[in-house]
Amino acid sequence: MHCSARSCSLPLVISHLGDLRIVTDVSPAEWVVGRLAPWNLDADHPLRVRSMVPSGFEAYARLLHPAHTVHDGTRSPVRWSELALRHGTELRADSSFSSINDDGPSESTSLIREPADGDMDTNELAELISFLRQWTGPGDRGWFCVWEGYGWLELPQQFEGPPRVQLEHRACLLCSGRLEDALTLPLGQAPMLWWPQDRSWCVRTDIDGYSTYVAASNECITALISLASLEVLLADPDDLVPQQ
Repeated sequence: MHCSARSCSLPLVISHLGDLRIVTDVSPAEWVVGRLAPWNLDADHPLRVRSMVPSGFEAYARLLHPAHTVHDGTRSPVRWSELALRHGTELRADSSFSSINDDGPSESTSLIREPADGDMDTNELAELISFLRQWTGPGDRGWFCVWEGYGWLELPQQFEGPPRVQLEHRACLLCSGRLEDALTLPLGQAPMLWWPQDRSWCVRTDIDGYSTYVAASNECITALISLASLEVLLADPDDLVPQQ
């Protein structure tokens, strides 16, 4: 069946992405869209954190996707702070990966592989879900925006199927499910934007970038930064979103 997003009449649930259910009613995402700052991608108005995750939360954080080394076929994660120390540079909330990993010709750094672009390591995503569950109200349900452009066979084609959540420069299918269902997306992909039913926090892993942004309460962000298993920096909604 071929139809436009506006004219097509479909059941409430038409398909699944992993264990997440694609839904046709995108109104649960309206609060997010209404609280995201516009993208003004020029020198005078660079992209900022408040365009990634909604305004109105007490605190914000930037989770850094680890780089890694490959030696004899074995991958080992490398933290941004380690690279910054190695190169004598300062790691800030708005640091780009290139600014703290100026490799040069050194053999010791030539094996550094860049972080996951627009995605989270599955183990780190599981760790984040486990952590955020402690800061979520009763119930285990959440909402998940999945970018329509990933190209998976399971995705409805552009302009077909259910309506999309229209984020700036990003059209997404809206899915519902348990928080842990985010781990079942095809190819292990992390959802682009997700939050629980009670809206106590919101997470964004944009399709372009080596970071994940989290908006939540002061107490939640403080605890997240203290986790030894993840590399997280305190952020401000006005911080720049760095290029790679």
